[in-house]
Amino acid sequence: MSVKRSLGPDGIPSYVYKGLREFMTPLLRYIYNLIMKMKYVPKLWQISKITPFPKAKGDTNKILEHRPTALILVPAKIFESILRNKLDRK
Repeated sequence: MSVKRSLGPDGIPSYVYKGLREFMTPLLRYIYNLIMKMKYVPKLWQISKITPFPKAKGDTNKILEHRPTALILVPAKIFESILRNKLDRK
């Protein structure tokens, strides 16, 4: 994950997770396995922060030259990435 991305709804930047990955990996693995077992995604993970993001070209002062971007929690983003990789392999 890029550490330059914007903060999610919780305000915790991805570099915190990256820096603490030795400690976070077992905890997140437990949470992800629990989510898969219970077939329930936490409500907090379903919340996103929508922000305007400028398109590659054009006048950035015009609203039509922006697209909406949904920012989600870093653990939810990691989980989504893991699921997408597993589904792509099948």
